[in-house]
Amino acid sequence: MGSVGVGTRKLRELNPGIPDNGMIRVGQELLIPAAVSAPSSVESQVPLQSPISPKIHVVEEGDTLSAITRKYLGHENFSEILSANRDILPDPNQLKPGLKLRIPNE
Repeated sequence: MGSVGVGTRKLRELNPGIPDNGMIRVGQELLIPAAVSAPSSVESQVPLQSPISPKIHVVEEGDTLSAITRKYLGHENFSEILSANRDILPDPNQLKPGLKLRIPNE
């Protein structure tokens, strides 16, 4: 998104709920610009990665981490999903309906 100032301004435009002090909460969902134009400085020599929206899974009654992992990642080793959600899910056996889990990119 270019310089820190430009990137911050773009994020604030898309997410008016970010407080003036810039602090965001764990689990807060942010909108990220889909397209990023290359800056006109030396930075333009570095390829830009397109932002990827994180996947979110809302836990339903009967869900298990293994089943959720199989659905999104194609295997049953849920350690990646557990690691990405340690702040809201300290115990993998305590899935509660309505919980929003971050699904890491493959």
